[in-house]
This record gives sequence, C-alpha cells and structure tokens, in this order.
Amino acid sequence: MSVAERIAADGYFTLAGPMSSNDVSHWNDVIDAVMEEAVAGHHQTVRTQANTPYAVRDVFSLIPQLTELAAIPALFDLAAEVLGPETRCVRATIFEKPIDLPWGLPWHRDMTIGVRQRADVPGFTAWSVKSGIPHVRPPREVLDGMLALRLSLDANDDDNGALRVIRGSHRDFDVSADAPPESAIVTCATEAGGVVAMRPTIMHGSLEPREPRRRRIVHFEYADRDLPQPLEWRHDIRPSNSYDTDTPDPFPVTEPSDG
Repeated sequence: MSVAERIAADGYFTLAGPMSSNDVSHWNDVIDAVMEEAVAGHHQTVRTQANTPYAVRDVFSLIPQLTELAAIPALFDLAAEVLGPETRCVRATIFEKPIDLPWGLPWHRDMTIGVRQRADVPGFTAWSVKSGIPHVRPPREVLDGMLALRLSLDANDDDNGALRVIRGSHRDFDVSADAPPESAIVTCATEAGGVVAMRPTIMHGSLEPREPRRRRIVHFEYADRDLPQPLEWRHDIRPSNSYDTDTPDPFPVTEPSDG
C-alpha cells in the first residue's frame, strides 16, 4: 500500500526514524538555544507555565533554521507523495511535555490555518488571533489538502504522553470525541527521530505522562495549494526558499509501520 493510500484509508501512519542521534541532538540544541532566550524575553509565540515552555507557535519566525528541516528531501518528498507537486510547508509548531510540567490534550481536530493577514473570502470563517497571528477555519477542501508530519525529538510512548489518534476519523466528522470506538484508538509511539504523518482533521489527542520523561515534537504542516487571493499562508516553505538546503539528507524514508 502506498503512502497516499495509507493516509486515505487510516488518516495517519508512523515511520521509524533513521535520523542519527547526532542529528536529533543538533536540532534539540538549536531549539534549546532559542527557547532559553525567548522564555526570558517573554516572546509571544512561546507558551509557558511557571516559566516552563510547553508549546511554540509560529516556529519559523522564532527559529528560522527549522525551515531547513522542513525542506529536507525525506520530509518534503514524503509530504509531496501525498499532496502532489504544489506542496509547501505552511506552519510549524513545537509541542513539549517537560518533566516537571505534565499535560495532555482531549480528542480534537486541527481545523484552522495561519495566514499573513485577515481578508474576507467566502468559505473562510471563525477568525481568531493566536500569538499575534491571524487564524481562520478554511473550507473542507483546503483542510483535506493538508498533511502534518510530527518529528519526534524524544522517544515517546504511552508512558510519556505519545500522540493517540482515532483511525479513519479524518473521513467521518461524526465520530464523537466523548465516546470514540476503542478499537479505532491507536497510540503512535516513535523513537527519537521518528515521524508520525497524519491528516490534521483526524481526531487526535494525548494523555498526561505517567513517567518523568520529556517529549518534544516538531509538528510541520504541509499544504497542496495557494489560498484564494488576497489570502496568503503565513509561511510558504519549499526547498528553494528554506533557510539552508545545501545539506545532506539525514532522514531517508523507511517503510511505514503502525504505531
């Protein structure tokens, strides 16, 4: 079954990550260096509790080096296999479960996108501002043309709050968040360097960690089209305009396996 067929059927799949421990350490160091300064400066994109960061929005503006990671062939080509030749990375978010700040998320779907500025366009509704960035709910066809790649920078499983999804729920918006079918719930465990690919509209969430182990994820979102003018994606990252693409590919794609 091809990558696109797996996504169409299940809404997600996991890949064991051959990214070396040195690569993982490098990207953790890049993030740590910026996060320390951003937290101290109370940067609006960094969400904290008790001065401990647990999420970062608008990552490409805060850490432009991560555009390089979004555009490496293994990630970008994986997204393009599902989305087609007009693929571009439009958003990145960091989710972190620190050892001293456990948290979980209830079942939900990612239904909004970030744009450069607000404009009234038919079908785009529920405007909001998050960390200073305009967000809007687009028509279903825009959401169906998106794919998220969640890169794990720490090993994660049930014990430290790994992602959980409801298989196939990207196709059925009537699936209840209150009583999802147990047989469809999947824990997407990965080693450091692993990837979970998913439709943003799949029902997903996570539990609070049971063990004191950090879980850091870089969540990249890719799209298959331009937005109708005058709307523009907040970011539009492709290999030709990333921070630096003249680097070896550290992440060759392997055969996917269920989590």
